[in-house]
Amino acid sequence: MSTTRTACRLLPAVALLLSCGGGDLVLPSGNEPAAVTILEGDAQSGRVGAALADPVVARVTDAQGRPVTSVPVAFVFMGGIDATVAPDTATTDADGRASFQVVLGTEVGQGNAEVRVSTAAGGRTLAAPLGFSAVSTDANELVAISGDGQSAPVGGALPDPLVVQVTDGFGNPIAGVDVGWAAAEGGSVSEATVPTGPDGFASVQVTLGPNAGIQHTTASAPGLAGSPVTFAHTALPGAPTTLERISGDGQSAVVGTSVPDPLVVRARDAAGNPVAGLGVTWVVTTGGGSVLPQNGTTGPEGLASTRWTLGQSPGGNTVTAVISGVGTVGFTATGNAGAPPGLSVETQPPTTAIRGVAFGRAPVVQLREPDGSVRALADVPVSVDLATAGGTLRGTLTRNTGPDGRAEFRELMLEGPPGSYTLGFAAPGYAGTTSSAIALARAPTTIEITADGPDPSVAGAAVRVAFRVRSAGGTPAGTVRVSADDGTSCSATTTDGACTLALTGVGSRTITAAYSGATEFEGSSDTESHEVRAPPPPVLALVVQPPSSATIGAAFGVDPVVQLRDAGGNDLPAAGVTVSVELASGDGSLAGTAASTTGADGRAAFPGLSIGGATGRHTLRFRAEGYTPVTSNPI
Repeated sequence: MSTTRTACRLLPAVALLLSCGGGDLVLPSGNEPAAVTILEGDAQSGRVGAALADPVVARVTDAQGRPVTSVPVAFVFMGGIDATVAPDTATTDADGRASFQVVLGTEVGQGNAEVRVSTAAGGRTLAAPLGFSAVSTDANELVAISGDGQSAPVGGALPDPLVVQVTDGFGNPIAGVDVGWAAAEGGSVSEATVPTGPDGFASVQVTLGPNAGIQHTTASAPGLAGSPVTFAHTALPGAPTTLERISGDGQSAVVGTSVPDPLVVRARDAAGNPVAGLGVTWVVTTGGGSVLPQNGTTGPEGLASTRWTLGQSPGGNTVTAVISGVGTVGFTATGNAGAPPGLSVETQPPTTAIRGVAFGRAPVVQLREPDGSVRALADVPVSVDLATAGGTLRGTLTRNTGPDGRAEFRELMLEGPPGSYTLGFAAPGYAGTTSSAIALARAPTTIEITADGPDPSVAGAAVRVAFRVRSAGGTPAGTVRVSADDGTSCSATTTDGACTLALTGVGSRTITAAYSGATEFEGSSDTESHEVRAPPPPVLALVVQPPSSATIGAAFGVDPVVQLRDAGGNDLPAAGVTVSVELASGDGSLAGTAASTTGADGRAAFPGLSIGGATGRHTLRFRAEGYTPVTSNPI
């Protein structure tokens, strides 16, 4: 054996490779990231608004599985529910580990994230995925969702179910909570207890009780805020089945005069509930007298009435009250012989009137003796009503005479469609009389735009236009059309009082609100100026910042990621937008991916970036045509 070979055997292994024929062999470089894995904290579940119980621990190793120390590891959210993490970038310790604490947001659901490490050469990024989920906190509140304020006939089912929801403190639904239901006023519910479903909803069907009027149903979950929830419903009378006589039958009076008391009838359904809103016709069947009014409508208590003036011949008189499809009721009275006193209209109402506006002249009625002379008698009740059908007379409809035998009817007003109307006057024991004709006109209206906000607005953004329609003649009903001179428009009822449109023409615009009018109301319009501005451009947002520190010439440990967003901060999922990056401040040069194209989610990543040149603070600026650029945090 030669001396040289013997010496080589005695050298350490590394020296042997270098000096004994191994000069061409290259060992793997140490501390170079080759893999990143999640050691702890994957697939955790926690309550909304709280931190996950365990930190997320990632480990970075080299090709031989040895820990890599002092490399930055970035934590990047990939979508799903909202959450935060601290820190967003951590440096591996002596065992190659980096830890992160995730705090869940207020949403229930699944979230996804990655931990990322860039290789020293900057050629690629290593990533390890992880998932987490958020569940609701404890049940906190019971709230009504829908079904309040419905109506149906007595004994019938409400058209829509009653719905409540149980939520936690963040408004997330809670399943499996028992909700108790109870109906009052003789009603019933489809189930006494209903557990909430996955959406936190619980619902029942309600059948109303037998009595017309307001009825109630309660939903309760003991211990929850808002419990119990009370729903109110209106039980409507059923179909009318009965017309009954209430009072006024069997009276007597001097021929040609009004009987002392009015004739009164009432309509009821099969359960005895009074039925309102039914038309009643009063028909003189014998005796030749008259009634005032001839046509009426049952009121809230199902009642309708009229005044009866007997015919000119002594003897029997009859009147029949008729509700079509329901029935008839008869009344009798006796006309006594004699020369009756009467009434005369001393001051006629105006020849024209406006719907809902008090007459410009008050009618005055005078008591007269049978021979036509003035009867100066106080405290005789004189009533007035419409002698013609189709409208409604408002005001004080009964006035007592003064010492001079006169009754003045102040502040009378007419409601109804335009047309000709006459008034009839009656007093017990007196022959009645009628007025001259009154021509009723529609009531004028005014409309005012009370708000148009926001002003100025951005082209294409919603603008709420509020308006108010008024009339001295009452409350106008109907439709208001709101339009702008750029062609946009919306419509709403006078009760709604507002609608929303999106103006598109940039500059000074004119908004017009036009009330179309109705049978008893004239139309009107109002205008308002409004400024529309061009929308601000969309923006770039850095959703993953570059690291706060880096080594000259070495690839960043974290790849910056840019997100396209609209001016309101909402993500824009636009693919194919080219985003470029440049040094915004600091000496030196930028190497790596100078431009990147957004994917379907509107994001562009910049792997392998590095800064060469002088040390110091640097910032990056990201640009895209048509977007407001964004500048990074200092590196």
